[in-house]
Amino acid sequence: MVPKIHILPLFILLILISTVSSSDTRLLYLTLQPETYKTWYFQSGELLVENNLLRGSQFNLITPVSQVDLNANSVPETVIVQGEKTSITENGLIVWQSPSDWKIKHAQVTDLNHDQAPEVTLLLWRTYRPWPIDIFLIHPGKIQGYQDREGNSCHIILIGWKRDMYREVWAGSPMQYPLLSIVVADVDDDQQEELVSLETRYDRIAQTPAISLSVWEWNGFGFSLLARQDGLFSELQIARINDRMIILTW
Repeated sequence: MVPKIHILPLFILLILISTVSSSDTRLLYLTLQPETYKTWYFQSGELLVENNLLRGSQFNLITPVSQVDLNANSVPETVIVQGEKTSITENGLIVWQSPSDWKIKHAQVTDLNHDQAPEVTLLLWRTYRPWPIDIFLIHPGKIQGYQDREGNSCHIILIGWKRDMYREVWAGSPMQYPLLSIVVADVDDDQQEELVSLETRYDRIAQTPAISLSVWEWNGFGFSLLARQDGLFSELQIARINDRMIILTW
């Protein structure tokens, strides 16, 4: 059964998260002070606050996909995250593993590039690298500031099956605003997935909360920003209620 989330109308100062498990059902209860959480929906290029959420409503929580047939051989592969490492396994054998200098923060199966083939979307940190074309530019270093004090930058990278092997099917440049959290879902019901993220700054990376909520879409060769909402955010989830995809933050 699909995991469900309930928002309960209780007034407390802290977020209390408790999990009740049965054989095939996980009920996640969030007891929040009303001022600490917001529900959003994305419409016509804007992030709008959902003011009509009924307390006590039941949500279908959207959970990341971690198993799919990535190489079209009719055998499902599994994405495994252990610490800051990610591997893809088939029949229990590792068929791809993240490089040792990548620090993986999130991994899930998606089709963010809309090519009708699944890939693994990774949110990661690695050593900053300037654009290769910098050596030819009169004014190089346009992304020089996109790194933290340790010289690491934040990236989105898509890993997929291409030309008979697992490889980077797309790798983004260092992000201007590093991401603390991402979820992937079709938030505007256009039958294509979008990337929803919590953003921060490189000089704030060790601190929470995030400073903005953003929505991105694939533009054919990378991602374009659809909407950004400034604020203070600590957590991010996607849920469906009444046939509408809802972004939940607190």
